Amino acid sequence: MRRILGILFLAAVFLAAQAAVPAMAQSSKKTSTTETKASKSKKKDSTTKKVSKAKEKTTKAKEKAEKSKDKVEKSKGKAEKVKEKAEKSKEKSEKAKEKATKSKEKSEKAKEKASGTEEKIKESTKEESSSAEKTMTKGAKSKVSKAKAKVAPKVDTADKVIGTDEKGRTIYEGPRGGHYYINSNGNKEYITKDTK
Repeated sequence: MRRILGILFLAAVFLAAQAAVPAMAQSSKKTSTTETKASKSKKKDSTTKKVSKAKEKTTKAKEKAEKSKDKVEKSKGKAEKVKEKAEKSKEKSEKAKEKATKSKEKSEKAKEKASGTEEKIKESTKEESSSAEKTMTKGAKSKVSKAKAKVAPKVDTADKVIGTDEKGRTIYEGPRGGHYYINSNGNKEYITKDTK
């Protein structure tokens, strides 16, 4: 009997469990649907956050692109200005070259004229001196030759010229600091403190 009672008890528990299973299934369906709805709303929230972050990133990228475009335009403007300056300086240098060549040509022409006039002057002085010698008498010729002899010969010295004295002689400074002049014979004649 105990066995029968045990079996009946099991059967009652089994039947009660079967009745409770559909109710549990319905409640679990409700909780699972609410859970899925909550998870769906969380997913929507996370996707909207992701979308908004993506939009912010794209706007930042657009701003960076615009800034870089502005920088490129500014650098292009600077490059154009540099090119213009280079062209202007090139033009100036070309003008300066032209001026230099013109002034060089002018100086060459002036040299040619000067050398031509020097030659003419030399020729005319030779002609005048030869004609003057022809017309001079013998006495006058001897006086001219004596006067030429009295003129101090030109001496090439590496010494420094200090000035002239009262007689018109050129005073030089010697290698040891002494002062001298060139006499009529072409020799150095040192000046003492007494003769100064």
